[in-house]
Amino acid sequence: MNTERAVKIYLFDTEGKEYNSDLLVLIDNYRREKINSSSNVGYKRRSLFAGLLLRHALSQAGVGENSLSDIVRNEYGKPYLKAGKPYFSISHSGNLIAVAVADFNIGIDIEVPQNTDYSRIASKVLSDNEMIDYMKSSDRSVFFTEKWVMKESYLKFIGTGLGKYPKDVTKESITSGGCRFITEKKRENGTEFFISVVSDGPFRVETVSVTDLKVPYIRH
Repeated sequence: MNTERAVKIYLFDTEGKEYNSDLLVLIDNYRREKINSSSNVGYKRRSLFAGLLLRHALSQAGVGENSLSDIVRNEYGKPYLKAGKPYFSISHSGNLIAVAVADFNIGIDIEVPQNTDYSRIASKVLSDNEMIDYMKSSDRSVFFTEKWVMKESYLKFIGTGLGKYPKDVTKESITSGGCRFITEKKRENGTEFFISVVSDGPFRVETVSVTDLKVPYIRH
């Protein structure tokens, strides 16, 4: 029997899914307020489905819908349940949304590599040694994206987000503090992406592709 701690990752592809304000009643208050205050249609759509995927993921972990009102945030904006467990972390990139759930603190990031020249920001994100490898890389976009997801997942784990300088976050700095991370390149519905999870000790990852968010019919 595998007794290693497990992180459950739920993936959802929003391709072809439309924004529906009627569904806002199903997500947490903070996210709903942020959506209502935004005029960015793309943001509203991504955030709505992120909230719905979180609702689905927590329900699979035995958390009732009423507990969504118990989601609070730390000073940097990291969300968590007042009760503590389960812990969760949310990320999205392009049309993909990921929610990680576990009985211990975690951080997750997902990124779809872009055909972009990251040279202007690479020196602010990568350490000196990483920068050397970046300049030597035959695919700098992929190299940068893989390092970025590792760094951001760690920053989400410690709860600061980008409030901490990402240049200081390296593979060595993460593992020297006793943390572990898993970074993988995956494909979902034809889209390649990198995904990284960080926690304070060994763990394994179980990934579930979600096609049905179990959204109830909303009466008008």
